[in-house]
Amino acid sequence: MEFTLDFLRALFNLIKNIQRSLTGSHPVSQLNLSHESTSFATEPETIIENTWVIPTYQGRAICDYTEDIARYKREGNLNEALALALECVNSMRDAALSNHDYVMEYYVVQAAILQHKMKQYANEVDLIKGWLDEGIPPAREDHRLDLLKRLAKAQELLAKQQSQDPTPYNREWKELRAQEVELKERIKAGYSPYTTARHAELKLNSGSSHSSGIKWTKPTRIRKRTSSSYIPTPELLAASTYVAVDFETANSVSGASACQIALIKVQNGLVVDRLVSYLKPPAELRRFEFTHLHGISARTVRVAPTWVEVLPAITAFIGSFPVYAHNASFDSKVWQELDDYYNVHTVPTHFFCTYRMAKKALPHLENHKLPTVIKACAPKFKLKHHKADSDAEACAYIVLFFQTYGFEA
Repeated sequence: MEFTLDFLRALFNLIKNIQRSLTGSHPVSQLNLSHESTSFATEPETIIENTWVIPTYQGRAICDYTEDIARYKREGNLNEALALALECVNSMRDAALSNHDYVMEYYVVQAAILQHKMKQYANEVDLIKGWLDEGIPPAREDHRLDLLKRLAKAQELLAKQQSQDPTPYNREWKELRAQEVELKERIKAGYSPYTTARHAELKLNSGSSHSSGIKWTKPTRIRKRTSSSYIPTPELLAASTYVAVDFETANSVSGASACQIALIKVQNGLVVDRLVSYLKPPAELRRFEFTHLHGISARTVRVAPTWVEVLPAITAFIGSFPVYAHNASFDSKVWQELDDYYNVHTVPTHFFCTYRMAKKALPHLENHKLPTVIKACAPKFKLKHHKADSDAEACAYIVLFFQTYGFEA
């Protein structure tokens, strides 16, 4: 029996996609039989020698547990959420004790919030004091101030529980609260809260220039699109080919700080292609404040391409197909601000929002965040939230759900 090259190629793809489906990469009914993955940067699991990598717990980056903790909280399983949050704190502490670059007090704050919610004030005091007693300098002034404020409030409530005078702690809390308000105003004005040596290199330098000679200035306000403009017409929703996109950003200063993009192409109900790339933000926007969410740091993207370097591949990938994002008001803004920075015009003409669609078509859901909507639309899909490729693929399956079962605005 003779086999054609096309048959062997299809068989190879089928075997590979079955392997993917067994690991949860694709639902069995949505296998990719057409194209290989396209990547323009080091894969996320690759560790560059001597680079900064986020601490792990049981083999997973601690940032990957934030969605698990959030899910436990939504389900009312606060004990499970707290136990996992404390494990993340311990992993971060162990790493920070050996290298102060790993200080991320966000995790201490999140565990303290849970203890406070559970009225475990003594444990909250012990947690925060125990961390502060390590004597490790903070990475961010705002996170340290938040911890001190929470400590004062926990001490105040603990004093009340123990029939002691809470007045000194209340006075301290008010003073810290005033400092926090002042610091937030300074941050809004451009002050960087980062303090450690690693983060000091990443502080925003408003007067610095891009290597190409471009100088970043805060963009003028773009006229907001109306809610209805994010909803596709029936004809566009019925398109047999469409693309889903997701960006991750380094910070909240500008969308031009995008540090990862993922594009998923669907054709006739099948995922047929994907493009995933880290992005190197401009030097003056390379301050990473969301590493605790997506695990991407300045070291992760140090050899990644810039936006203009991947644009030829991105525009070729999208063509004239409709583009979707979950919360497209964010992703389209990121895209626009990237274009503004590099003085190009590539934002897709047809850019739609599965978040807005879900709010209209699925009003019964508890909320319309991506984890909630994908659970309703494709319950077998295993979302890894804040991983751009997983978020984009989830968005793609939500569109497929509306194509299959109908959508009424």
